[in-house]
Amino acid sequence: VTEVHSDTVEAELVVAQHPAPETEVLPGSTVDVVISKGLSPGTVPDLTGVLEATAEVILSKSGFILGTVDYEFSDTIRADRVISQDPAQGEIAADGSSINIVLSKGPELITVPDLSGMTEEAYISAIEAAGLTLGVVTEAYSDTVEAGAVIAQHPEAFERVDKESAVDLILS
Repeated sequence: VTEVHSDTVEAELVVAQHPAPETEVLPGSTVDVVISKGLSPGTVPDLTGVLEATAEVILSKSGFILGTVDYEFSDTIRADRVISQDPAQGEIAADGSSINIVLSKGPELITVPDLSGMTEEAYISAIEAAGLTLGVVTEAYSDTVEAGAVIAQHPEAFERVDKESAVDLILS
């Protein structure tokens, strides 16, 4: 019994035998069989950082197919590019196997809170809770807002910005 990879015969089935089927042999004769080990294995290519369409071409040329596509935020990989894959690059997988990928949505955007009228403790807490940082703080006179409270902010309330962006304030 020998084993070979086969693109046409499923694993554990007979690929060939000798003597051929229907050949008459003496009782007790040896029959050699070749058993399929299934599809030939291949090394999974690295898809990190490429676009989905490019990943599909690379996989096709390597004997694999694109499996599921999921999405996650990433601060390091640009939007629409591969963040990770399963099986991982360098692993051995059967030809025709599905390779699943995760594409980047880009960095997660944060909604800037409305800090109008807040005093120091409140605006610092709101900025930190939103995943932002305190930027430049300046003062300006206001006869309608109590001293030390926020008159204006940049970026404006409800704008969408990158995580850890700085919020500049003008206090009364």
